[in-house]
Amino acid sequence: MEEEKRELQDIEEIQARQLTKIKENQDARKKKRKKVTVLVLALLILLLGFGYCTFFHNPEPPNRFITGRGTEGFLPGMSTDQLMELLQREADENTISFNINARPVFPNGRSPGPLQIENPPFNLHYFEVEYHLVNEDGSLGQIIYSSGILPSNHHINMDRLDVALSRGEYRTIAVLTFYHHETQNLISVQQAEVIITVQN
Repeated sequence: MEEEKRELQDIEEIQARQLTKIKENQDARKKKRKKVTVLVLALLILLLGFGYCTFFHNPEPPNRFITGRGTEGFLPGMSTDQLMELLQREADENTISFNINARPVFPNGRSPGPLQIENPPFNLHYFEVEYHLVNEDGSLGQIIYSSGILPSNHHINMDRLDVALSRGEYRTIAVLTFYHHETQNLISVQQAEVIITVQN
């Protein structure tokens, strides 16, 4: 009888230990699940925060077709006859026209000079100009000035170069890129030689 009791007690102790281990394992699993859940929630919150900042707080990139350096209207200093001639010309989608100063003189490399870039009112299309230094082999070199987009009837009279040049005379090529005024698709690329003089 006593042996049977001992065996029963031993069995009960073993069962109690097994139950305790099972509970401990269950508790450990629950804690692990809680940790995983907390980590997943924290990750979701971070992703949501990043998404919110990306889509709602980042401003849209500026529209390059409305952010040029140009001023609306004609270049200053035009005679009445020149203005009348310009006003009488009709706007034409097939016309590509521009005016630039072929020999601007700058007092020094950091001061404004008379670039006199104009997109006349009869030219419906946008354009932008980049001035490239000409390499010794005649190829286009460093860009020293970029106008940004000039809509029709806009001009840049005086402006600083984007690169400060030292005293001297520089052969440059003005590369004019024309875009359709409605679709903003590329229409044409034109080039003009410009001699830039820096006095000091």
